[in-house]
Amino acid sequence: MSSNKKIPFQFSIEGCYARATGMALMAEDEKIFMGKIFAEGNLQAKIENSFFPLNKWGWHVATVVYVEDQNKKQTLNVFDPSLFDHPVSVEEWKKKILYETKDYKPSLTALYYGSRYQYNPRSHEENRTAWDLMDVDDAEQMMKFMRCRLDIADCPQEGNPTGNEQGEYQQHRQRTDQLQQFKDGAR
Repeated sequence: MSSNKKIPFQFSIEGCYARATGMALMAEDEKIFMGKIFAEGNLQAKIENSFFPLNKWGWHVATVVYVEDQNKKQTLNVFDPSLFDHPVSVEEWKKKILYETKDYKPSLTALYYGSRYQYNPRSHEENRTAWDLMDVDDAEQMMKFMRCRLDIADCPQEGNPTGNEQGEYQQHRQRTDQLQQFKDGAR
């Protein structure tokens, strides 16, 4: 999955929610049903071979799935190709997102699990049994934006409704906020 060009794993500074949703959708197509792990706090990760080698976040999400070994023992593995090139334990993942420097001491205020349908920390809904199409659309749009910024996809140069990269990003964030407000009002 980490070599998949549709999901821009190198854009580690933002969009974890979109990447995790993209991974969960791809896995579901293969009849693998992943959950998600959420971490909140003052997080920081050092990432080798990334466009963004030092990342700070207020929260981060990745996919999780139980994997059975040759002895039929199941262990929970975190799949976060933006941080690792292989599945890792929850403890190894936590250690990675709490990378400490002499100038910055990260902290973890919450760690919890959600279903594959949970898009971000604000979108927790009990008993969801299907994807929210607005979340899926937002994930696709965010991944398109990230691929464009990484120059791994064709991006419209002319006819861009905002006229520049910053405006395009702001338009995407405003759309995301409007969708969330609409969803919050519909509940």
